[in-house]
Amino acid sequence: MKTVIWAALLLPTLAQAATDEPGVSLSGLIDQLMSVVFYSIPLGASSIPVIVLWLIGGALFCTIRFGFLQFGSLGWPGAWCAGISTIPGPPEKSPIFRR
Repeated sequence: MKTVIWAALLLPTLAQAATDEPGVSLSGLIDQLMSVVFYSIPLGASSIPVIVLWLIGGALFCTIRFGFLQFGSLGWPGAWCAGISTIPGPPEKSPIFRR
């Protein structure tokens, strides 16, 4: 299946490489990839690129899949910045306050 996809992407470029200058065939492939990746979907008066939707979808998937991990662990950095140590003993013996 992967070879079919790669062949479909590369055949126009290879056909162009036989007739044009060496740099033109690579620019044709790049233009094709850019037209797919940066394709914009119209939304009312504006448009949004597909890559932005792909990145937002990936971020939402990882957030839900990992159980909102990035939001649940915000307490520790806040406590660290405030100087609240969870290690028993005097603060100077805590690895947080060593310099």
